[in-house]
Amino acid sequence: MSRTYSYEMVDESITKSKVNLISQIPKAVPFILCSIFFERFTSGGIAASLALFFNKKLGFDPNISTALFHTYECLAMSLTIVGAIVADNWFGLFRTVASMSMVYGVGITLLSIGNVEPLGLSLPVMTLIGMLILTVGHGFIKSNSNTFAANQYKLPEQAQQFSFYFSLQYFCMKSGSIIGRFITPVVRSDVKCFGMNDCFPLAFGVHAISMFLSSIILIIGKRYYAKEILKGNMFVRVCACITNAIKEKLKQRDADPKDHWLDYAEDKHGVKLVNDTKMAFNVMLMFVPVPVFWTLIMQQGSRWVFQATRMNGDIGFYTIKPDQMIVFNSIFSLLLVPVFERIFYPLMAKFGIKTPLQKMACGLFCAAASFVIAALVEIQINRNFIHILWLVPQYFVMVMGEIMLLIQSLNFAYNEAPSNMKSVMLSCVYLCMAVGNAFMIIISGTRIFESQTVEFLFFSGIMLLDMIFFILLAVKYKYVELLRTPRSVPFILCNIFLERFSSAGVTALLALFLNRKLNFDQNASTALYHTYDFLNYFLTIFGAIVAESWLGLFKTLSLMNFVYAFGSAIVSLSGIESIGLPLKSFSIIGLLTILIAAGGLKSNLNAFGGNQFKLPEQATQLGTFFSLQYFSLKCGASLARITFPILREDVKCFQMTDCYPLAFALPCFAMLLAFIILICGKRSYIKESDNGSMFVKVIGCVFTGIKQKPQKTEISTDDDHWLDRSVEKYGTKLVMETKIVLNVLVMFIPLPLFWALHSQQGSRWVFQAAKMNGDIGFYTIKPDQMILFNSLLGVLMIPVFEYLFYPLMSRFGINTPLRKIVLGGMFASFSFVVAAVVEIQIETNFINILWMLPQYLVMVMGEILVYTSVLNFSYTEAPANMKSVMMSFMMLTVAGGSLIVIVISGIAFFDSQIYEYLFFAGVLFLDIILFAFLATRYKYVNQTPQENGIVCEMSQKSDVVLESGKNGENLPGAKFPKSTYFILINIFFERVSSGGLFAIMAIFINEKLKFDSSISTALFHVNEFTLYFFTIIGAIVAESWLGLYRMIAWMSFMFTCGTCVIAIVSIDSLQLPIKSLSLTALLLVVLASGANKSNQNVFGGNQFKLPEEQKQLDAYFSIQYFVMKCGMLVGQISVPILRNDVKCLGMNDCYPLAFGTSSVLMFISFLVICFGKSFYVHVPPRKNMFLRVCSCILNATKHKLSSFRISIPPKDHWLDYAEEEKYDAKLVSDTKLVLSVLTLFLPLPIFWSLYSQLNSNFVFQASQMDGNLMWYTLKPDQMITLTTIFIIILIPVFDQLVYPLLAKISIKTPLQKMTCGFICVGLSFIVAAMIEWKLQQGKLHMLWLIPQYLLTSMAEIFLWVANISFVYTQAPDNMKSVMTAFVYLTIAGGDLIIITISGSNFIKSQFYEFLFYAMLMFINTMLFIVLSRRYRFVEKNEEVQKADAEEIKSDEMSEIKSPVAVRFIFCFLLLERFCSGGMTALLALYLYLKLNLDTSIATSVFHIHEFLAYSFTILAAIAADSWIGHFKTILYLSFFYTFGSLTLALGNIEPLNLSIALFTIIGLAPMVLGAGSIRISLNVLGANQYKLPEQASQLSFYFTLQYVFIKTGSILGRLILPILGKDVKCFEMDDCYPLSFGAVAVAMLTGVICLLCGNGRYVKQPPEGNMMIEASKCIGTAIIGKFKSKISKLPSKNHWLDYAEEKFGSKVVAETKIVVNILILYIPLPIYWAIYVQQASRWVFQATRMDGNIGFYTINADQMIVFNSLLGVLMVPVCDYILYPLLAKVKLKTYLQKMTVGGFIAVAAFAVSAFMEIIIEKNFIHILWLLPQYLLLALSENFLYIANVSFAYSEAPQNMKSVMQAFIFLTIAFGNLIVALISGTKIFESPALELFFFSGTLFVNQIIFGILAYKYKYVNGKST
Repeated sequence: MSRTYSYEMVDESITKSKVNLISQIPKAVPFILCSIFFERFTSGGIAASLALFFNKKLGFDPNISTALFHTYECLAMSLTIVGAIVADNWFGLFRTVASMSMVYGVGITLLSIGNVEPLGLSLPVMTLIGMLILTVGHGFIKSNSNTFAANQYKLPEQAQQFSFYFSLQYFCMKSGSIIGRFITPVVRSDVKCFGMNDCFPLAFGVHAISMFLSSIILIIGKRYYAKEILKGNMFVRVCACITNAIKEKLKQRDADPKDHWLDYAEDKHGVKLVNDTKMAFNVMLMFVPVPVFWTLIMQQGSRWVFQATRMNGDIGFYTIKPDQMIVFNSIFSLLLVPVFERIFYPLMAKFGIKTPLQKMACGLFCAAASFVIAALVEIQINRNFIHILWLVPQYFVMVMGEIMLLIQSLNFAYNEAPSNMKSVMLSCVYLCMAVGNAFMIIISGTRIFESQTVEFLFFSGIMLLDMIFFILLAVKYKYVELLRTPRSVPFILCNIFLERFSSAGVTALLALFLNRKLNFDQNASTALYHTYDFLNYFLTIFGAIVAESWLGLFKTLSLMNFVYAFGSAIVSLSGIESIGLPLKSFSIIGLLTILIAAGGLKSNLNAFGGNQFKLPEQATQLGTFFSLQYFSLKCGASLARITFPILREDVKCFQMTDCYPLAFALPCFAMLLAFIILICGKRSYIKESDNGSMFVKVIGCVFTGIKQKPQKTEISTDDDHWLDRSVEKYGTKLVMETKIVLNVLVMFIPLPLFWALHSQQGSRWVFQAAKMNGDIGFYTIKPDQMILFNSLLGVLMIPVFEYLFYPLMSRFGINTPLRKIVLGGMFASFSFVVAAVVEIQIETNFINILWMLPQYLVMVMGEILVYTSVLNFSYTEAPANMKSVMMSFMMLTVAGGSLIVIVISGIAFFDSQIYEYLFFAGVLFLDIILFAFLATRYKYVNQTPQENGIVCEMSQKSDVVLESGKNGENLPGAKFPKSTYFILINIFFERVSSGGLFAIMAIFINEKLKFDSSISTALFHVNEFTLYFFTIIGAIVAESWLGLYRMIAWMSFMFTCGTCVIAIVSIDSLQLPIKSLSLTALLLVVLASGANKSNQNVFGGNQFKLPEEQKQLDAYFSIQYFVMKCGMLVGQISVPILRNDVKCLGMNDCYPLAFGTSSVLMFISFLVICFGKSFYVHVPPRKNMFLRVCSCILNATKHKLSSFRISIPPKDHWLDYAEEEKYDAKLVSDTKLVLSVLTLFLPLPIFWSLYSQLNSNFVFQASQMDGNLMWYTLKPDQMITLTTIFIIILIPVFDQLVYPLLAKISIKTPLQKMTCGFICVGLSFIVAAMIEWKLQQGKLHMLWLIPQYLLTSMAEIFLWVANISFVYTQAPDNMKSVMTAFVYLTIAGGDLIIITISGSNFIKSQFYEFLFYAMLMFINTMLFIVLSRRYRFVEKNEEVQKADAEEIKSDEMSEIKSPVAVRFIFCFLLLERFCSGGMTALLALYLYLKLNLDTSIATSVFHIHEFLAYSFTILAAIAADSWIGHFKTILYLSFFYTFGSLTLALGNIEPLNLSIALFTIIGLAPMVLGAGSIRISLNVLGANQYKLPEQASQLSFYFTLQYVFIKTGSILGRLILPILGKDVKCFEMDDCYPLSFGAVAVAMLTGVICLLCGNGRYVKQPPEGNMMIEASKCIGTAIIGKFKSKISKLPSKNHWLDYAEEKFGSKVVAETKIVVNILILYIPLPIYWAIYVQQASRWVFQATRMDGNIGFYTINADQMIVFNSLLGVLMVPVCDYILYPLLAKVKLKTYLQKMTVGGFIAVAAFAVSAFMEIIIEKNFIHILWLLPQYLLLALSENFLYIANVSFAYSEAPQNMKSVMQAFIFLTIAFGNLIVALISGTKIFESPALELFFFSGTLFVNQIIFGILAYKYKYVNGKST
């Protein structure tokens, strides 16, 4: 009884420190977990097939088979108690588990032998004997393995790890089960053996081997196990204690009464045993209801299997077997365990569901729900032959129940059991399973139910009753320490769930019920629906008054639950036609009754829940309660909106075609259950005292204040409040609370409009859905089911908001409830705009119902923001005794919303539904502006954050934040100044307008103004040029005369006028001169837009105080860029749709609407910038600095020229010649700075000339392509949207991933990032040229443009933010606008370049034009690099320098710059891997197609080539280390490689009539010499650039980055070279291998040039002698010495190499020992590489037999290998940031451990490949099914290759690093040799068998490697 630690302690500690959960796991536990894995592999596999074995092999019917299956389970679980007694009393846990594993294996062996028909054994007899033996083994193992593992932990010190152990154990169990349950049915069914149609002998035989292996593993770990002390037969002693207590109780109950009946046994058995028995008895009592759960869950292996046999298992490429469906149990378990640990359990803890018993109760509920689903599926099976995957939901829900119950029951039993009864108590868990199986045996044996559906529903009902019984027991159970969380909360949340389930169900039915059953038309039904909705929320005020004044919250809720059930029953009965009740009258009475009850529930449930928390201590939990209350509410609504429409339409009852009675009866039962649950928690509630009718008092106070005349006194002031007149009658406290109430109610005034829109999801949107196609293939969605998506999306979006959006919003200062409400209202308004767009589509087409999803998603986002914030705001701001009333007022706003809809729908104000949607959207937008105005004036209650909960705390924090933005204090949480929000909104709307306008401008000029494409392109770029050129004029005007604010405001208005004019003139019916007016208006627009662009950036930057807010300024520019791109995205998506898809004013398009929308949005932008005037930091206009700088330059130039004629002393800089008296030193200095920055701008126009073609040449390129996406046709001018989308997605990727990675290779400055942007845009034009070339050969799909748009987007991200940030920080203070304008001027220059080129039309082909631009960009990049290297950054002021110094000090040593030389090495590496990767992809098929070798010979030749390539590495390493050096070795071998590829290219030109075979041999020979050998020298040369140990972390990162470049080069080579080889036709051949091999030669030469460019920068290690030969001699000498010492019987030495010490010295011997130790580890590696290299041979041939068509392209078989490289690149950050940290938590940190993991992943890859081969032999499946095996192999390579290279380099002696790298490649060579031998000898006839052979061999190989790795000792003890 002394063991005392609470579950809450464990929970809280886990939450605080999850890192240590597994970090100190006992060494013994992995062995036990492995044993458990194999045991579950066996038991899961047997259980999967056992029921069908009884049915098909022994000939029993399904009922008898079910009974026999559960008899086996029952006996196995019953024997757990016997096993526990045996282990605790005699054998001990270890011996019991180890010996019983053997027994288990023997039983399965007998079962396997009995099934071999040729042996002629009696199958029933052998089955009986085998089953009995394996049942004993199974039962004995189950109870003891858990205790055995748990005993390895030391409590309470390892409480955290122990708590996590059961989840880890469950994970291993389910991993084993997945494999067992998947493989066993495959082996049983698909394999034919011993002349039978199946192979049960093999299926059972595999599991026999598994159990023997389990026993061996357990024995291996024997020395690590905690010592066991046998404590006697505790179970017998406990039974004796209980018996004695009962006997003595009967004797002495009158004479000597005791507190507990077990106390009567104290005299005989002692106090300790009695106390332990009490504990055990209490625990066992909790297990009484559990067997019913196991009755349900065990039916997964019986009833559910037979249910699956009547379903269609065909999924196209494979047929799922019935006994394979149970594998979903294990798969879901495996997936959900971490989800529960990381998400569900923390969420449940916020509900107060923390203890094992609470979680077990949730598990029981899930089990009941799964059987309800099973019954619904059974109904469908009886009607149709449905697909087997319809069983997945019931498996999913059952797994959730199993996870919560099994893990927690084990945890509970072990923790609560006495120390010497743990095995016995754990066996009780399994005894429950036995009893559960016994129940199933009885029910299936007696055959009570004829219908399977009824049986499933019976079990579900029994489970619910059982759950209630369990909850009652759990409530009474006392833990040693009580939890602090309110126990009442789960009861209230259940009540909320059931109430919302009922109300959502009723509202889901109501509109169609009124329309179809009560025969009202649509408008009347809508009006009545919203009347119901209005009353539903309006009556909440009366419910609140009743609760707070008379009945109290608890009694009101209890009564209203019952009333609700009564009302539902009335409606249900009225719907039964055979009863003959008047349908309308009874329905209305029932609905009114429901409304009264709902009014009493809705407002009071929230207040009742909030009252359970004690403030301020539980303020955080209270905030969480409201989020979780919303989650429960949405879960209930989701479930209702799924089930109610199904019950209404799909079920037929009472001889009707629908079943409204059943649908309305369900709320009756739900509310009765809610009533019962509420009553059950009665004792745990905190009940508020009755304070009288507070609402009435407040009303009286208000009326008194209005009625009472003001009395002027001497001390009265204008600040007195009119409510102060009521102080005398009602007191100060009530008056103050009334003021608070009125302030909150004022905030509620705009809210009804939000609810008016929200409530139309149940009416207008339902009718909208009724006009759409609900067919989604396997199901037809009903109109009234669409509202389900509101709930479903609500449930999904809550965690997204909690963990992603809210933290992001808080960075923008949106952290108070009122601000969130404003944002939510914006979303709701936008959702109706989306609804209007959908309605437009409905009027023209019969579209699918899923097009409504976007409007539901946007509405849900708005609802989450509004509802949770209003709820929190109402509760925390309300006075303590008016919380229910405030909640009801909140609900009253919902009623007001319904009233608005009633009025509008009743008067039928709009003829068109489109206009009604747009009207609501516009009105809500204005309403939200009003709300935002009120919110800025609202003052939160003047309480401390603790007194006022989270919301007040947040608001106070936000106030501090905003103040810090103004006064410049550099607080830790400092955010942006308020003024920046107005500027950002202005920028957003301006970019929506300009982005949309420029998206359609080229096509507008072409189509409406009737110019051809060349002139249109020229005019487009003239406009762009004018726009960006005018930025300089705008900057000068703003900084010199008008000021930034006025300039932006006036230009916004000018933009509005220009777009308005274009909209008007584009109306054809007006017949205005469209050309002249349009071009004039466009000029106005571009002038206005240009003037704004530079000024907006500077105006935003001026709001920050530097240097204190430098970081915020940097963040602001990124966010401003993000806002710009969001605006452009909206404009570029919506404006082309309005132009093209809408038809208006008798035209086939609608340019007036498109331009009119831009005009309206720009006017909004103008208003927003004006509203924020009072918040801005205004910098007054100064002198015309630009003109003064120009004057200074002219003056200096004049005097400099004069200096040539007149002898003037020379000066340092030519600008110093400016007259000192006229131009002071500061102006001259600023001018120098400006010129140095402008010099850097010279290359920028070329960049923008390429970038701006997104809107012209790229659009015209897209217009020649196919945009059909089946459900939508992409328009050419919509493709630019991709750029914006990519930018929005990539900005966080760049911030969090790309920039940190680049910083590690010293790419940090803005100019370096701009260089990267140049490279990206150049690449994008190369891609565009390739697409254009393909386009000339035939029509392509528009999606082929994605790569060039992606590269352009990356270019813009690199360049734009860096450029703006660079200019703002480097420009003089009074020239920031002008300098920013010069940025835009470079864009104008780019347009001028395009105008010139497109106008001169000197390049006829678009293909050559793209290549010309790419070449121009390459030259331009070189120029920019030269200029940027000469640029000197402006020195920072002292404060900034100090801050930077502190930041640099705080960085670790890892931040030392990476060597510059590495960049040249990476460049060469990329090109070398382009060549070798491409050659690998080409070679196998080249040998097969060109040299006509068969697949086996081609495979052998390919791997011999690879073997030789990697074998020569050792010779190259020796040469490099000993004579030539690494740099020269790389150069010489590169020339060899180039020569070989040129020879291959020439040999393949057929017109030359050369011998292809001869030239292939001649060409491959030098390539073989160069291919592998280059790599080792390159690895060592790169690593030698780092100085160790100072740059150890950079070296580790170098190897990772090197791997990325390897894979990137391979991707390009494997993608491009097969295209050049097969898709291009040259020299009158059907392919073009000369071109592909020639490209290899060119790439290799380019790499050599790149390497030579860095020649002066390399750290070159001189050759240090042939250490390899020295080491070989040392080894030989040591062997001879060892042999001689044995013969001569001399004293032995510590190590056999020590015999060479006399001759070679201790240093050489020590180094040789290291080498030998490493080489021993390399012995198993060739098997891994034998697996790996087959992706270029066997997997390619596997791909040739598959379908490569993906619609717009056909994937070639030899292109599939590109996925290895692509996935390899993607996996690098995944491994670095996710997998490696996770592995580190389980102590898998060292290089060798990672290599071991990589090997096992490769085993899985080849196992998947083998299964795929089996499928290919039967079906012609798609090539993309190969992706899983490529993914696994890429992941394994990530683990193994990087770790291997790092390990070899770090462990090798200094003068043997190349040789050790060569040995890595030598293992690859031997891997190729193994494959060549096996494929050449053709041992295996079936490819599948060969793949299985390799997989199994590697598995054994990895076990050997793991053992060797375990014994390896690292040099100096360093492992990573």
